[in-house]
Amino acid sequence: MLDNNLATIRGVLDDRSCRSVFLVADPLAFELSGASESLREVLASRQVTVFREFQSNPNSEELLRGIELYQSVQPDIILAVGGGTAIDLAKLIAFCAVQLDDVVHL
Repeated sequence: MLDNNLATIRGVLDDRSCRSVFLVADPLAFELSGASESLREVLASRQVTVFREFQSNPNSEELLRGIELYQSVQPDIILAVGGGTAIDLAKLIAFCAVQLDDVVHL
């Protein structure tokens, strides 16, 4: 199963010619699940920016830091690893980072 998931991730990254990845990773889950080790080869040839400085219930400051980091690197794709917090935060970052309005007031 894991090999299929890694092949799928690799396929998506290759099909979209992704050279840079913004990885939102739950620090504990990313390491303990083995995802860090498993993704090492898939991500080795790409520029990877990891955002992991957030709590299980992130606040607006953490979201804003994630948006700023995302905007500073302008990645080709965003990838989330972990539980619901990492996934939801990745979706928020991806959405908010491209808004023209101040995201604090959305």
